[in-house]
Amino acid sequence: MKPFEAGGVAAEVVQEYCDAYGLQATGGKVVLGTLEVSPYTIAFGTITPPNPRATILLVHGYLDNSTTWALTLPTLLQANFRVAFCDLPGLGLSSGASADIDSFQSYVNAVTIAMDTARALAPEQPFYLMGHSTGAGVIADILLHDEARRAQTSGAILVAPLLRSAHWGATNVGMFLAGWAKKEVKATRRPHTSNPSQLDAMKNDPLQSGRIPTHWVKALKQWYKRMKASKATCDLPVLLLEGDRDDVVDWKYNIPYYRAHFPKAEYHLVPGSGHLLHREADAYREQYLKYLQQFLSVPAGQ
Repeated sequence: MKPFEAGGVAAEVVQEYCDAYGLQATGGKVVLGTLEVSPYTIAFGTITPPNPRATILLVHGYLDNSTTWALTLPTLLQANFRVAFCDLPGLGLSSGASADIDSFQSYVNAVTIAMDTARALAPEQPFYLMGHSTGAGVIADILLHDEARRAQTSGAILVAPLLRSAHWGATNVGMFLAGWAKKEVKATRRPHTSNPSQLDAMKNDPLQSGRIPTHWVKALKQWYKRMKASKATCDLPVLLLEGDRDDVVDWKYNIPYYRAHFPKAEYHLVPGSGHLLHREADAYREQYLKYLQQFLSVPAGQ
């Protein structure tokens, strides 16, 4: 991996990466490199269509990586959005202990640097953020608590955003009974999805992590307490998307929180969809993409 600002990795390596994960650039120029976010080196890339009208930064969820957006990319590029993406510390191609973090502030720091880098590519154009699960939670944290970055953002899409995980009480009890001395637990189950091919792709992806450090769970609990106590609000246009079969986050608890803290949020529940709305079978993913297209067609600030 080479620094993004120096042009990133060679074109043939980028092509291999795109081919391996089915990333459809649809005529866009792909650049893949790294950014320094001490003490981490994070993977960062862009896909630029011929005539971009705006930029959007994509942030994936926990145990995942940026290739999770493969089925969303064509819609964004066809809408003439420059797409930027980053792998969170400890995940994907980024450095750090596998799937672990000192605190969620490290995620916030990484996404903040990725935001600054992506927006600087075309500062005169609208700039959007889009995140899934943990990535959506980190984006929400930034928009609620970083006034400068909020002022530079045109809107955000939060897909199945994390606040409290599903079976939150059982998780806390289980960790207590197992003892925090255990360093990690196996991620024994995958999220529900109507698209078995996507589950197979995740299972066979060498960049996916299959274990959850108990240290990360502690960091999640600390982040949850801070977010829950926050009185901050954000009046930017926000699209909230959730599936009613989500078995990863406690969406019935989380969505009211996000609607209260983002009073201008537009909320849509996709019946039959699980946590991975962006990786569902066509019938459910089409609904997700329809809401996404409608939101991004609205002029910034409208």
